[in-house]
Amino acid sequence: MSNPDIGPKQKMALVHDLMAARRAMKNAKAGGDQGAEAEAHRAVDRVKQALGERGPVCWKDGAPDLNG
Repeated sequence: MSNPDIGPKQKMALVHDLMAARRAMKNAKAGGDQGAEAEAHRAVDRVKQALGERGPVCWKDGAPDLNG
């Protein structure tokens, strides 16, 4: 789940970036380009962190991070 504090325009831009990174990952894998595939994986990770789907928890309700 994405960070609910991210505004709709920013979230839309990040989702666009995520889809582009996933396409790059698919294309690199299909082409056998391991370097490009690794960079695409890093790009996916960066965007997912920006969305709040990875990294520090984004909620503020005091609930524990059971996936941490």
